[in-house]
Amino acid sequence: MPARRQRNILTATIVCTAVLLPVLGILQYHWIGEVGRAARQQIHSDLEHSANSFRDDFDEELRGALQPPQGSGPPGSGVPSPYISHTYIAARTPVGFALLEFDREAHEMRGLDWPANLDPIREALEAGTALPSDPSIAVVQLPGGPPPGRGMFAPPAFAGARPPIRYRIAILDLDTIRQRLLPQLAKRYFGDGSTWAVRVLRNGEVYFQSSPADFIHPDMEVALLADPAGRGPLNRADLGVNLLQIRRQSGSLDDVVAATQRRDLLISFSGLGLLGLSSAFLILAARRSEKLARLRMEFVAGISHELRTPIAVVASAADNLAEGIVSADSVPKYGAMIRKESRRLSRMVDDVLTWSGLEHRSKPPNPQSLSVADLINHALASCRLEIEQAKCTAETQISGDLPQISGDPAWLEQALRNLIGNACKYGASGHWLGITASQDATSVAISIADRGAGIERADLSRIFEPFYRAKSAMDAQKPGSGIGLSVVRRIAEAHGGTVTVVSSPGQGATFTLCLPKEPRA
Repeated sequence: MPARRQRNILTATIVCTAVLLPVLGILQYHWIGEVGRAARQQIHSDLEHSANSFRDDFDEELRGALQPPQGSGPPGSGVPSPYISHTYIAARTPVGFALLEFDREAHEMRGLDWPANLDPIREALEAGTALPSDPSIAVVQLPGGPPPGRGMFAPPAFAGARPPIRYRIAILDLDTIRQRLLPQLAKRYFGDGSTWAVRVLRNGEVYFQSSPADFIHPDMEVALLADPAGRGPLNRADLGVNLLQIRRQSGSLDDVVAATQRRDLLISFSGLGLLGLSSAFLILAARRSEKLARLRMEFVAGISHELRTPIAVVASAADNLAEGIVSADSVPKYGAMIRKESRRLSRMVDDVLTWSGLEHRSKPPNPQSLSVADLINHALASCRLEIEQAKCTAETQISGDLPQISGDPAWLEQALRNLIGNACKYGASGHWLGITASQDATSVAISIADRGAGIERADLSRIFEPFYRAKSAMDAQKPGSGIGLSVVRRIAEAHGGTVTVVSSPGQGATFTLCLPKEPRA
């Protein structure tokens, strides 16, 4: 695929990713908001249904307990409700209201003295005023004639047309309601209390609570025994205000829905973030691959050019020698030329092979205990011809107490040859080459310095990249393949060391190869 077409596809991919990811994020935010609102409505609807069912059952139970029994028997003779502790009949007599109670053993009504707690009701009935408000007592007017009774408790017939008046007085068993009815209804409609907490208020005070919870802002409130249709007891308001409150244990319904939305948004945007990162990595990988492909093409072109020159020189010299057109005096000159170009070819082949081997190897193939001084001397001897041709003076300063280092001798010598060869090639104008070796607490540093033209600041961060060549070197048509310094860096890293450079334009360059000391036995 042409490079231009690849760049167009890559640009289109970047633009599409940059546009689609925000759009997906906005749509995801909107969708999650819609889902959250729908979930809240559904939960609220289910909660409302459960609360209404709780209210209906509660009202039905207490209405059934408070209403007078149906049938021909005397009031209070029916099956007693578990939620009523006492049932009385208050009947008007010429001297006031008499209090009657059904005696289940004798199966008849018997008279009683008014208990102290019912005196306010007696006084209100006799005075014809409003009944006192007592949350535990329900008073219901009964239809019909006088109640059956004996003796003084059997009221005489009235002379006029006014019928006798009777009232049923029921005293609620609040403890049974709180300990039996409310827990049953709470468990039936709201579970074991792990999700929903239920509380009932009576006259503003806590009457029942299923489990600990903060009811400052309940999720729902429903009034109990509040029947606008009049199906409850006639004075149901006197039973007190019963208020059912429900709240989610883990926080309010809005908090739970908001937390769920935040969680879904976090998961969603994490997925979009991963998608964005994956796209970014793919784009970076594509650009890196494109860059590497371009560098490889440049390398192939450069290495072809570099190979073509020495091959042409060697071939030309060989042709001249073979055809006998070279005089005897020129043979040494031709021999030196062939030797120089063959060494140049050998160096290029060594660099390519070493660079290729380092691509698949992270450790030296043949580690040995090496002397730093011997390593430097061997490298200088190998580069003697290059130093002479560059007309450089080589100076060495090697500490006498340098420790041994561990490494592959061929690799390390090649790294030094590459650094010395670079100093001769790019620093020849200074006609000087300096090699120093020193140590610190953990490593040995070998520095190769020159007094040439130096390196531009823009190139310093990239000269160790494979196939990279500085613009100044290309403009000056300096021979090279762009992998020599990359080989040096990889060799240093394979030995656990580093290579650095310090340079300024016109001030020469100093490359420093740091290698760790050999561990003591």
